[in-house]
Amino acid sequence: MTDLAAGLAAYLGAQLGTDVRVTELRRLAGGASRETWLFTMTTPDGATERLVLRRDPPGHVIETSRRHEFLLLRAAAAAGVAVPRVRWCEEDPAVLGAPFFVMDYVAGETLARRLLRDAEYASARAALPEQLATALARVHAIKLGVAPLDFLARPAADTGAAVELGRYESLFRALAPEPHPAFELALRWLAARMPATSRRTLVHGDYRVGNVIFGPEGLRAVIDWEMVHVGDPLEDLGWLCVRAWRFGADANPVGGLCDRAAFVSMYERAAGVRVDPTAVRWWEVFGNLKWGIICIMQMQTFLAGVKSYWPVLVVMAVSAPVGAYAARAVRMTAMPQMVALFNGVGGGAVFLISWAEFRLTHGFSHTATYVTVFSLFAAIVGSVSFWGSNIAFGKLQEIIPGRPITLGAAQQIVNFVLLILAVAAAVDIAAGDHSQGIFIGLLVCAALLGNAVVLPIGGADMPVVIS
Repeated sequence: MTDLAAGLAAYLGAQLGTDVRVTELRRLAGGASRETWLFTMTTPDGATERLVLRRDPPGHVIETSRRHEFLLLRAAAAAGVAVPRVRWCEEDPAVLGAPFFVMDYVAGETLARRLLRDAEYASARAALPEQLATALARVHAIKLGVAPLDFLARPAADTGAAVELGRYESLFRALAPEPHPAFELALRWLAARMPATSRRTLVHGDYRVGNVIFGPEGLRAVIDWEMVHVGDPLEDLGWLCVRAWRFGADANPVGGLCDRAAFVSMYERAAGVRVDPTAVRWWEVFGNLKWGIICIMQMQTFLAGVKSYWPVLVVMAVSAPVGAYAARAVRMTAMPQMVALFNGVGGGAVFLISWAEFRLTHGFSHTATYVTVFSLFAAIVGSVSFWGSNIAFGKLQEIIPGRPITLGAAQQIVNFVLLILAVAAAVDIAAGDHSQGIFIGLLVCAALLGNAVVLPIGGADMPVVIS
């Protein structure tokens, strides 16, 4: 049982007053800002329940409250919105490493691409526009200013657009590491066309096809309530039209399901209000800008996690010069495996750090066993890589007579750096970050290919790598 499963079982047992078992714990795909884990809870009488744990990830930048999300889900259910039933909430990070809550599991699909393309969901595509409009009207009808939702800040009646634009511009100014001219243009365009806010309601803040659970019949639950606030309800309509949520179905701007006019008409019937299409269009433009800024925020979250890789730099600073000195000392003739051991030690350290990140993400346990196995494997990789370099350089000396080729300090450092990059690529791919892993892997291949090209015209001390 993993540490997370054990801690979760202890917590649930305390809530129920009995021993429980937590099994089949796995992290669900998706979730740009929060972790979502599916598990089975079994009580002593043999009864089982499928439940979902939702908690903050380590190093997150987007600050929201799990307690608030818990209360919002409860209020939404009371208002007739289809949502998962919430069960328990815990704000003490000491329990599971971060605040969290537990809710019922709702079976169904969440991948918008399947909704928009699979024949199985043809009926859902037809039913969802009306269902989404009705659900959204109920969200906007939730009563404000009373317990338990009195924690929500209430901006002045006519400042919804100004508040949201100001909030995201402040985030952009604080987090963007480089200039973004398109963002600047969007900010100016929006500021010059600010719509008046005629209504002030609860706003879901992330209402889109990727945040609903659906089946062949259509809507089953609205999820991901962490961005709720009080403001202009048309913000939710505009966000649903953002191009990123169409997944290629641009002919249907509303989540790839229907056109704007049809959805606005459905919402007007459900909410009993009139909607200004020009204001919805403003919120759609704002939504595209907002998504770009959120992407910058997610990048900063990633970079905050990468800071924990600083020991890799220490390993490179120590192991590479040591390995390079050893390579010169033995002149590549005596005991090359001992020289390779320096590579292996450095590689082992990288594996340890990478495994720590991997385990943190996936909740694996048995740390000592994995650390030992990965360290030994890294040492073997380093030895084989160095041994292969010996053979390759020997063969190249036969192919290119009169051009002595040796593995000097520069080569050793490059070799070590490429080993680290290769390990990082493998870890990223194993952790599910295929795009980043493949990118790093391509960098390694490009470096090796470049070395192979310059080798025949190089001199005795060309910084080349063959491994």
